Amino acid sequence: MMFVLDTATAIVLGIALCALLLLALIFRKMLKDALRLTLRAVCGMILIALINSLLPIAPVGINVVTVAVCALLGLPGLAALYIIAWVF
Repeated sequence: MMFVLDTATAIVLGIALCALLLLALIFRKMLKDALRLTLRAVCGMILIALINSLLPIAPVGINVVTVAVCALLGLPGLAALYIIAWVF
């Protein structure tokens, strides 16, 4: 039994394949960004716990705000948290 592919079906399959490829590229970038953000958040929590245990002068709590600052801003955000905690 032979499968016959007419023109309309070929065009629809081509468009669907292009759309699937485009979605894969978009979600790959989003997944990469989400993983990077998660990694920064975890590293920020670890650094906060480590710095709090080594330098208890200006402790910074681990909560949603501090984790979000570390995840979005990285190391400069972590430094800003400790500067703010030290000043206030």
